[in-house]
Amino acid sequence: MSLSYTWVGATTPAAVIVKARLSGDTARLHVSTESDLADPVKSEAVAPENGVAELKVDGLKAATRYYYGVEIDGDLDREALGRFRTHPVLGEPADFTVAATSCAGFEPEHPGTGDVTVPARVSNHPVFSDIRERDPLMLLHMGDIHYYDIGSGEFVPDHDVDTYRGAFDDVFAQPRQAGLYRDVATQYVWDDHDFGPNNSDGTAPGRKAAAQVYRERVPHYELSDEVGIWHSWTIGRVLFVALDVRSYRSPDDDPDGPDKTMLGAAQKAWLKGVLESSDAAFLVLLPVCRWFDSSSNDTWSSFAEERSQLIDMFDSLGWAGRMCLVVGDLHAVAMDSGGNSPGRVPVFHFASMDSRPSVVNNHYDLGPSLPGRGQYGLLRLNDTGAEITVTATGYQGAEKIKSHSFTVGVSGTGHTCTPEEEMKEKRAKTEATSRPSLWTRLKQTVRGLFYNS
Repeated sequence: MSLSYTWVGATTPAAVIVKARLSGDTARLHVSTESDLADPVKSEAVAPENGVAELKVDGLKAATRYYYGVEIDGDLDREALGRFRTHPVLGEPADFTVAATSCAGFEPEHPGTGDVTVPARVSNHPVFSDIRERDPLMLLHMGDIHYYDIGSGEFVPDHDVDTYRGAFDDVFAQPRQAGLYRDVATQYVWDDHDFGPNNSDGTAPGRKAAAQVYRERVPHYELSDEVGIWHSWTIGRVLFVALDVRSYRSPDDDPDGPDKTMLGAAQKAWLKGVLESSDAAFLVLLPVCRWFDSSSNDTWSSFAEERSQLIDMFDSLGWAGRMCLVVGDLHAVAMDSGGNSPGRVPVFHFASMDSRPSVVNNHYDLGPSLPGRGQYGLLRLNDTGAEITVTATGYQGAEKIKSHSFTVGVSGTGHTCTPEEEMKEKRAKTEATSRPSLWTRLKQTVRGLFYNS
């Protein structure tokens, strides 16, 4: 019997899910407020399926640090203890920070170590340890956890469930990645390279295998579809929605129109239902792909009609003016306050962990994008009850490279939003916090000259 790795996620004010890759007949989760796991709360003993046990514990205290370990066949493994924090009380104002990032394994600076299938398509970059040391409440992982492009035949020959399982095993064979996912509750959705081939869509040959292995390996909130992985959760009074932009996607080169979709009808109906029924005060939406960028047809700009439908949905359901988008995909840190983005919604790009930097993009109203590796973001949401201040900060390693803050007035919960005029005034007041230092602006200029050359 042995424990290969654990992945913690789907946390709430009272519960947690840990997926444990192991060999053994039964497994049980021990959870305690003490680092030595004294007086633990224990899950039911379960038998692993396909080498993975899904371990659940509830009845925990809100806003509390916990430690955990896995018992296998009656013996507690103390060599790889993990940690997490439960969410603040649901529906109450709270001040918390989540991390966000994506993309590790395209021409990595720190290729995969150990006996892995394609070392040059996974990463063991120090950024994973950097994020772990920040100790956010949660990590929003927006895809491209590896770059195996399963189904293309370029890096791995097959697109069956064993290939997808092997890809996750290779990711967790990287010590820094494994440490991050063990110690920071992670909500992960795929993008193209970890779902199928580059720019993959609903025709990807491994589509159903990807869906099966996601459910086996990834700790996740409730899923409403047999294939798609879209889901939502709420922290305090902030609603988070993670979209699936691959499972039912039309091919990128289809002409734009009413039948072209990135989400599919079922996901859009689900999204409308979530937005109609939620009494949260603020929305963080993860659209995965770039919200506006005409330099590639693998962005929302090639699905402009459906994007307009979403904007109309946000507006009609009262979310306009009290939401933001958090995006990966672009291998850069970039921010738009809503001045240029469709729907006038603030957009924050945080990437890449370890992939070849993108070229500089200049269509963001808070300055050009900052391409690079070792990059991620922290999103702080400070809800005082009367207003919510959102502070987005991009980092490269330990260095802060870009930041923007804005405040939204909220009156209790429900569909109350700040008028556009008030939002403009608040953006003007926070402009100084968005403006990088002279040293950072100089580095941005040099970086722009380099990456556009």
